[in-house]
Amino acid sequence: MSRAAAAVNSGRNADLSSNSFILILRSRVILLSSLIAELSRGLACCKIAKTTSDDSRRLQYLLVAEATSAKFYKLRSQGKIVESKAIQRYMARLEEELGGRLYIPRR
Repeated sequence: MSRAAAAVNSGRNADLSSNSFILILRSRVILLSSLIAELSRGLACCKIAKTTSDDSRRLQYLLVAEATSAKFYKLRSQGKIVESKAIQRYMARLEEELGGRLYIPRR
């Protein structure tokens, strides 16, 4: 292969790796946003449960919030979610709304 062809291939590989990096970064941003949206939904369910007078509806909303909390504890303990300060803040707020406390082990 000539030097010119090698330079062209090298440039293409650099473009592919920078495009891959951008794609991965965008995917992580989308994932983080969706996780925060799910935690926000859990928080909203807690607030609705506190304001509704219908016991059966209150229970439904609290069950959604509890399931969200349990899901995030499981994902976090398995190391499947990023150690984001925003996610930790939302998890802590959700636990406070549910009447508990967020346990964050020190490493």
